[in-house]
Amino acid sequence: MARSSLSAVLLLPGLLAIAPGARGQCVFEESEKVVPSDGAAGDTYGGPLAVDGDLLVVGAPLADGVHPNSGAAYVHRRIGGAWVEEAKLQSDDPQPFDDFGISVDVEGDVLVVGAFFDDEVLPDAGAAFVHVHDGNAWVRTQKITAGDPGFQDRFGRAVALEGDWLAISAYRSDDLGADSGSVYLFRRVAGTWVEQQKLLASDGAAGDLFGVDLALSGDALLVGAYFDDTTHPDTGSAYVFRRSGTTWSEEQKLVASDAAAGDVFGASVSIDGDVAVVGSYWDDAAGFDSGAAYVFERVGGTWVERQQLVAADTGQGDEFGWAVDVRGDVLAVGAYEDDDLGHDSGAAYVFRRAGGVWVEERKVRPSDGASLDWFGSSVGILGDDLWVGSMRDDQAELDVGSAYRFDLRPLSLRADPTGASAGETLTLETAPGPAGQLAALVLVELAGNPKFLPLAILPFGADCRMTVGAPVPAGLVGLSASFRSYGFTATGVVEETDVVAVDFL
Repeated sequence: MARSSLSAVLLLPGLLAIAPGARGQCVFEESEKVVPSDGAAGDTYGGPLAVDGDLLVVGAPLADGVHPNSGAAYVHRRIGGAWVEEAKLQSDDPQPFDDFGISVDVEGDVLVVGAFFDDEVLPDAGAAFVHVHDGNAWVRTQKITAGDPGFQDRFGRAVALEGDWLAISAYRSDDLGADSGSVYLFRRVAGTWVEQQKLLASDGAAGDLFGVDLALSGDALLVGAYFDDTTHPDTGSAYVFRRSGTTWSEEQKLVASDAAAGDVFGASVSIDGDVAVVGSYWDDAAGFDSGAAYVFERVGGTWVERQQLVAADTGQGDEFGWAVDVRGDVLAVGAYEDDDLGHDSGAAYVFRRAGGVWVEERKVRPSDGASLDWFGSSVGILGDDLWVGSMRDDQAELDVGSAYRFDLRPLSLRADPTGASAGETLTLETAPGPAGQLAALVLVELAGNPKFLPLAILPFGADCRMTVGAPVPAGLVGLSASFRSYGFTATGVVEETDVVAVDFL
């Protein structure tokens, strides 16, 4: 990091000694961690997660409940800035190994949970459960099964909810051959979800696993088929379907421009408007099974591959692309077998778009990460927050799981401490910014009087931080001051931070 003391010329003594930057990339730790209130060994809480508004829903598909691996899903609500567990949901008729919670999605007061081993209709045919918040509690309103269920179809493997449409996959259905896969579309009519259409890939074949992941955005549906043999065995693909009225039609099949055997392109998918992201976690772009993610953009009605994303430090076996999410100009990718904090401890990466190009902005990992946590098993973007699941994180017992929240604001200023005594060192850290680009720390208020006095203009260090610090002089005791920083972000845009206040005690 770039480091200096606060300027003697500009109010505080001792100034402008610049220390060499530490080597590395932008790596950030969490703002908050949530765990299930009754978590137990092997629950795998954090395998899937979904976010919307003030809600976070986390699946724990291997939670035992009444029976082994019957599964559960937990609802957390943001109240006064803190995320509080509001409800634990389970099937009304739980059975062993249903895996209720294998998939989740939420929008407003509607929540959907998949249970792809549910046996009510046929063994492992699968089901999905709809819950609605009635103003007081989450109430299960409907159990959904396929209109034409099949043995081991695994209906409920993935779910996607938007408005009056709900997509549910049965990725091992056999319509076009064993395990070719399918997706069912349901439409909400007078409060009830009614099956509208069943989708198959136009060129589907045995073993494609069409429906391993789903994403809905407006009138577009993106479906992953990660074992599709497009050019070589298991290269994978993804399909875009578009709705006209109440009918869905295949618009285009997406494949990687550098598709190779075993890449499993389509293992994870996300779509937001005219941008689609497809994970390919066994891609060998940076070493065997290092992984990659591909960004497509819809231009004039045609989807065009824009960019292959590989993290700056992606290495062999990281499986970058296990999970993806895109919202506006922010994109997140999970790499659950990254080894920074131990074997398969995991990591996630944030990319930001500027001028049509996606630039790696930061890497996130947990402050308490450890081997085999599988941090990065799920990702979800919610405004200025990124949520990341860590499905094998050990709490009091093994593999309970957890979820972490990270601040995604492109540039922030942190004061430590916010109440500083005479002689105590005050540190002001601005981050993240690209190494070598300048950042300015500015005094904007002192003792209630507006100011605009630059205290330091320094480059971001190699760890993407600019840090300024100095002992507090006795002459400032009893006063307060406010600071703001300005700097280039990784996308080359000048950003300003929120104002940070410090009291001199």
